Amino acid sequence: ILLPELFERPYFCQERQYDYYNYAKSVKENDAVQHFIPIAKELQVVLPISFYEKDGNSLYNSIAVIDADGTVLGVYRKTHIPDDHYYQEKFYFTPGNTGFKVWETRYAKIGIGICWDQWFPETARCLALNGAELLFYPTAIGSEP
Repeated sequence: ILLPELFERPYFCQERQYDYYNYAKSVKENDAVQHFIPIAKELQVVLPISFYEKDGNSLYNSIAVIDADGTVLGVYRKTHIPDDHYYQEKFYFTPGNTGFKVWETRYAKIGIGICWDQWFPETARCLALNGAELLFYPTAIGSEP
């Protein structure tokens, strides 16, 4: 099951407002991640959960991968951050420092990129070379305004 990028609230990255920094939480403090842990276990599904992550003084556009037993397998941080007049993501996010990760879940080896990552072939190439059987790219964009 794959939910959209930053699904917890309306997509806030089209404008610059310092108040939105308050949305960022650690993986352990994020309400959505914590909410979906028992759901993944109950339904025996893998849930990559998108969230606005705070780690120390850095802010990331991240995914927590929850396995079918409710275990958080780890976090991927979006590598490619767009910066144009439609998307102000560089105002909110630091480029990820996790590298492209593959997780061994109950059902398959999965690789995850986030939105803009899909436009760079090295994302899929790295994930495939590291054994990913399925690739996921949660995305918030649909079309330009």
